[in-house]
Amino acid sequence: MGNAPSAPVPGTEFQVIGAGLSRTGTASFFEALKILLEGPVFHTGTEEDKKVVQRNLKNLMDGYAACTDAPMVSLVEELLESYPKAIVICTTRDKYAWEKSMVTLANAATMAFLKFSLLPIGNMRHFPYFAELMNRQWGYMYGQWTLPIQAEPYDIHIEYLKRGPLCKMLGKLVPKDIPFPRINDGEAVERTAKEMVMKGLKRWALMFLTLGLAVFLVRKYI
Repeated sequence: MGNAPSAPVPGTEFQVIGAGLSRTGTASFFEALKILLEGPVFHTGTEEDKKVVQRNLKNLMDGYAACTDAPMVSLVEELLESYPKAIVICTTRDKYAWEKSMVTLANAATMAFLKFSLLPIGNMRHFPYFAELMNRQWGYMYGQWTLPIQAEPYDIHIEYLKRGPLCKMLGKLVPKDIPFPRINDGEAVERTAKEMVMKGLKRWALMFLTLGLAVFLVRKYI
């Protein structure tokens, strides 16, 4: 949330795997990669299973130069198998600030409310279930993943990324007259969530109003 979607361009060389967890500045990183790579960026077993995963990843990443955020952050090893030349970059932030930021996403009461309020809104109705699946996946990868959320999973982030090192790593010159993107993903998520919830509640109100009017007319004229 907070970024305009990036449409894939067939034939684009995949170059960067953003391995930073959600809420670690991935929105700003996403915008920076689009500028530096001049291309679109994707922003979240058995041997037979691996083949299926590789095929699906290839299809999903076709036309993108990079990817950031969930769910790709949980598939770094699989992505490296498909794109061995890709650079892996891990964005970071203070782990306790990250812990606080993630609590809202994992709140069961919040998810229950979102399931109801977002139900009338197209693809957004799937977001609460996506969040639940991500919680399960992170629990599998990092251990216990229940409320209250702990900061320990964040300790896996050991690389500190700044603008200069990013350009050097990608073999790009620092863009002149283009400031590094500064996107407050937390505010963007909160703002978008409020807009979607209000939109969903308005649709529920309209449906109940229509139903009530229909019942009234049936009772009056039939």
